[in-house]
Amino acid sequence: SQNKILKTLNQSIYFAEMQVRKQNTQALVLNFSHP
Repeated sequence: SQNKILKTLNQSIYFAEMQVRKQNTQALVLNFSHP
């Protein structure tokens, strides 16, 4: 059903955003520790 597709899509977007946030956090930490 279309609902299942939407749910899967939302999960994929959620995980992608988590990855991006993790990378952004690591980049910030690197910037602070190596000015």
